[in-house]
Amino acid sequence: MRIKSLAKEIVGEETNFIKIAELLKSWVYDNLSPTWKKNESNAIRVLENMAGDCTESALLFVSLARSLGMPAREAFGLIYSVDPYPTFTQHAWAEVFDGEYWISIDPSWNQLIVDVGHIKLDDEITMEPLDGTLGLLTGNISISLVDSRALGGFDYKYAWLILFILIGLLYKQRTNRRHRKVESVSTTNH
Repeated sequence: MRIKSLAKEIVGEETNFIKIAELLKSWVYDNLSPTWKKNESNAIRVLENMAGDCTESALLFVSLARSLGMPAREAFGLIYSVDPYPTFTQHAWAEVFDGEYWISIDPSWNQLIVDVGHIKLDDEITMEPLDGTLGLLTGNISISLVDSRALGGFDYKYAWLILFILIGLLYKQRTNRRHRKVESVSTTNH
């Protein structure tokens, strides 16, 4: 009940789906103190601590959205960051379903529509996508393109980097499959 009453307080009389998502995202971003030391597995504990990292931000956002009847889920993947040096690192964010599409929202980075630096590996937060070289080499890859020019612009400087990474992973997958085939043929001949 605490989650639902807080969600209603945050959105007030707003009825527009995207504006509700924006209000919830902004509230989580503005009110949760960023820390790595407050890992929680339920939204009530996140509210009690009012602190956490990307996982707690995603968890709280999803709980607030679901309490209002919005289909929402956590997403897990990689994020490109340049702090303290350029790298991809594990990250969690949220998604809401508008009736047609899942919209990725990052409350810990204050992004209503996530940027191209987010690479989703799985729904919900598990370590399963990391099996088999980040899960990309053993399963299907799904890429969604979003035109965010209407949302105030888009920074495309990382798009090429991500494209080259994906091509490299696909090449590695193909090479690994060939290597396994050659290996199995050579062992059966002896």
